[in-house]
Amino acid sequence: MYSERWFNLNGRTTATMLIAIANPIGAAIGLLLSPLRTTRQSLLVLGIISTVAVPVVFLISDSPPSPPTYSGSKPPLSPSSLCRAVLGLQVPQEAYMTPRERIDFLIVTIFFGALVGASVAASVLAAEWFQPAGYPPMIDGLFGATSILAGIIAAAIAAPLLDRVFTHSNLVTLKILVPTLSLAWLSLIWAVRPNNIVILFVLMVVIGTCNMILLPVILEHGVELTRNAHGSASILWCSGNIFGIILILAEGALRAPSTANPPYNMHGALILHGCCRQISISWRTH
Repeated sequence: MYSERWFNLNGRTTATMLIAIANPIGAAIGLLLSPLRTTRQSLLVLGIISTVAVPVVFLISDSPPSPPTYSGSKPPLSPSSLCRAVLGLQVPQEAYMTPRERIDFLIVTIFFGALVGASVAASVLAAEWFQPAGYPPMIDGLFGATSILAGIIAAAIAAPLLDRVFTHSNLVTLKILVPTLSLAWLSLIWAVRPNNIVILFVLMVVIGTCNMILLPVILEHGVELTRNAHGSASILWCSGNIFGIILILAEGALRAPSTANPPYNMHGALILHGCCRQISISWRTH
């Protein structure tokens, strides 16, 4: 919604990208700092960073002096109107969605949920994935940080191109990056084994690159389907958190016992993770 209100079509995807990657940047900092410090020290660093960042909130303005686009000049539609539109109930004309748009938004919601949920589960369970295969905590942190750093660089390059050169190519971008990302997640099933560090770093780069580019593209695609930036972003991010909770709990339950080889490995969890991504790609392709 902030992007729609402040930026025109030549800058909206870039603005959405910058907002979307703020969370992964924080995650990358956490992944790098946590192995270097005790829990108490990590919490102290978190408290200092949060305290320094809080005053910046008071510098945010509600809207620009003049709207950059016609849609940016209109008051936002409520999330409840979007929910009613998705269910096919009676809504004002500006909130109406065709049956095809409702189906497409459902598909986008499921795919975005799987995309974000997989990333959330990976950030929480990365150590449990890699340590049974013999990788120390420092390497686990570097895997996550490498993925996020590669994604940030890729998104910083791709977003301006999507805004100014490939303005109407969101669907083509999805059809290229979604299968690539899904195959990378699936490859982890066989890649997480001892002495395979180079392949794992390559997969982390591919996963991070596709993830970060897809985030703003899907968020903007949701706005195009609903004409409701406020409601669509809320539903999409909620979907991501729900999928993340489900995957974390399910993958934790799939941890191998102490008698396994190696003990407490997460091979079953990686199979579930990869299969979840394959299901989401079949929805997106449809």
